[in-house]
Amino acid sequence: PEWTMPQLTTSDAGGRFELRFAPPEPFGFHLTLKAVDRAWVEQHWRELAVGSVTDLGDVVLSRGANVRGVMADEEEVVIGDQAISLRLADEAPYRSGAAASTFAHAKSDERGAFAFDRPLPPGAYEFDCYGMRVVEPTGRVAIALPETELRVVVERVADDEHMVISGTVVDPRGVPIRHPQIFVGELSFGSQYASQDGSFVVKRRREH
Repeated sequence: PEWTMPQLTTSDAGGRFELRFAPPEPFGFHLTLKAVDRAWVEQHWRELAVGSVTDLGDVVLSRGANVRGVMADEEEVVIGDQAISLRLADEAPYRSGAAASTFAHAKSDERGAFAFDRPLPPGAYEFDCYGMRVVEPTGRVAIALPETELRVVVERVADDEHMVISGTVVDPRGVPIRHPQIFVGELSFGSQYASQDGSFVVKRRREH
């Protein structure tokens, strides 16, 4: 049958939720649980058998830190329309079971202001600013509750076509797949989620 994305659902007074759908082949599945000021919890499945029931049990949504800030260059000129990301330091590329989301992305506006798209668990994070060299903050970024304000100073660097992998993820019919995770395991490339239209750009992590 034609695949239909399950509608968003809200948990009941007891915190229980249920999604019903016919799983097509050969796609994997991604579940995201969200609540205000709580770190998102995500679960991935490579496949789900038709007629199967998957019970996640009790899933804890811990408090998360909202992260926002302002970006400018060393001359205090604001940097707008710039994609940035935060990723928990020393995290393994693959995780099993339901786990807190430890990757977030944002884009600065015309004033250089940005706000990451989800609350993050407290911890030490790696900051990446695509196509820019980060001058401040140096090293890992400490994210703390209830919110963290960042002042980011960057320097433009020359593009290197050998440090970029880009493309679009589609299904066998050529239809773009929304937000698949892209991971490149060689040459210090990181991983990230593609856009809603399936497009992605993965840049090699620079040594600082």
